[in-house]
Amino acid sequence: MTDLLYGLAMLGALALALGGLWMWRRDRKRSVLLIGAAAVTMVNVWSWSTLPTPPALAPPAAG
Repeated sequence: MTDLLYGLAMLGALALALGGLWMWRRDRKRSVLLIGAAAVTMVNVWSWSTLPTPPALAPPAAG
């Protein structure tokens, strides 16, 4: 499930980056903001996807 969310976030970041490149000649300020938002999203996805997975919770040992 989390892989799907990571993929959707990366597609959103790609759309932001492509939109920023497309707007480069029209409005530089907004273009830089779009590219910056894409970079922040990509770094967030990278950091989320490299977090260690928590160990499975085992029931307490009887005794």
